[in-house]
Amino acid sequence: MSVETTTSRPIIERLEHHLKIEEYSSSATGQRIASARLFLSYLQEHHVGVDAVEPAHMQEYLEYKLRIYRKRHGGKPTDMSGWRWDHTRGIHLLLRVVRGKWPPASEAAGPQEQARWEMCDTYAQWLADARGLASKTIQNRRAEALRFLESLAGAKHVSRITVADLDKHITSRAPQLKRVTRQHVVTDLRSFLRYLHAQGEITNDLSCALMSTRRYAFEGIPSALRAEHVDVVLKATQKDSTTKGLRDYAILMLLSTYGLRAGEVTGLRLDDLDWRQDRRIFGTRRLVASHSYRCWHQPAKPF
Repeated sequence: MSVETTTSRPIIERLEHHLKIEEYSSSATGQRIASARLFLSYLQEHHVGVDAVEPAHMQEYLEYKLRIYRKRHGGKPTDMSGWRWDHTRGIHLLLRVVRGKWPPASEAAGPQEQARWEMCDTYAQWLADARGLASKTIQNRRAEALRFLESLAGAKHVSRITVADLDKHITSRAPQLKRVTRQHVVTDLRSFLRYLHAQGEITNDLSCALMSTRRYAFEGIPSALRAEHVDVVLKATQKDSTTKGLRDYAILMLLSTYGLRAGEVTGLRLDDLDWRQDRRIFGTRRLVASHSYRCWHQPAKPF
């Protein structure tokens, strides 16, 4: 019996439910589910329960995956940060779903890390008290602020950050993110920069220096539907034998089979059709009348 049917299936189902509730895209859902399954399989092979996972287990898993990568490709990934993110984002989400919080609370490695944590905690409290933001938004903005501070890596104090530091951070984050997520990163950074300026940590408000990624209306909608997708829609509509269902099916057949435009369909009237002569009275598509009538009774196969 497979690992998923015995141990990990309920966990995967919880993760799938969470992804559906949070409205993740199908591609993002598939990536995170695949990463979670591989990690759960690794845990079972090493007799480690999900509730017992520690950051050390995550590091060991990444080292294991890196050995496989080097064996297959003859070297390490060009973009180690992107490679690591591809493997861990699904796992981090899985552990947050199962355990409620990840990573677990730990002690700072040194005074600089402690200072970063304290600054981000104060920032998160400010977002809640002064801005009244939702907990999820606060969590995302705090996480991005911490990533930015970590990207400085002690090279300079926060008071001396420049636009070049911001560009470097965004450039390092961009390759593994979609356009909409890049926009969220810029929005989160702007919020943090405004906070730093309001608190007197930086002299100039650098938030205005960040350029957001351009997004286009309906960019996620495909420009064309595949034949199998159209066929699924037609079959589903054909099951509705009500007057409205028959009307919808006839409209979809006109659109998919004969290539009519939406305006032509909406402008079509009974007076435009000569049923006895099987032709359309007005316009150049004279055979539409007979075919549109048969749509109701003998549907043709699209495409």
